[in-house]
Amino acid sequence: VERQQLLYNSILLEMEQGVQAIEQGDALNNSEFFLIIQSYLRWLVIVLAGISILGVALAVITARAIITPVEQAVSFAEEIGKGDLSRRLTVSSGDEIGRLAQSLNSMAESLERRSVLASEIASGNLTRQVVLASDKDVLGLALEKMTMSLNQSFGEIVYATSQIARGSAHISDASQSLSQ
Repeated sequence: VERQQLLYNSILLEMEQGVQAIEQGDALNNSEFFLIIQSYLRWLVIVLAGISILGVALAVITARAIITPVEQAVSFAEEIGKGDLSRRLTVSSGDEIGRLAQSLNSMAESLERRSVLASEIASGNLTRQVVLASDKDVLGLALEKMTMSLNQSFGEIVYATSQIARGSAHISDASQSLSQ
């Protein structure tokens, strides 16, 4: 920074001397002044080009730092949409993208727990308690309703079976009575 300041001050001093030479009509100093201006413009173009290249490089790095995790999150969400609940995102940052990854992982874990519960209910385990995630838990409410409906149907089947067994016993008793 000090070197740049010295170079800047040196160029300004030479430019002031060049302006004075032009005002005095000194042709020799006039050509020196234009050489100094040409040198200064060359340095200015080099510095601006360097800054531009650095800016583009930083823009590309920043864009990749944002786009790559977002693309991973989109792919992950698509896999969940297809029913694959086994994957998880690796969370390595605490920013908004990291929070998005954590939320998607939580969603996948919740859906996986619900799929295990649905499998147990399908296997006949109607004693499992459905814990709702919130009062807006549509899947949880559906599982709860399904469990209650299956329990009710099972109860009706047990009742019908006992009625059939009693009716069968009455018929058996009646037929034994008639045969005697």
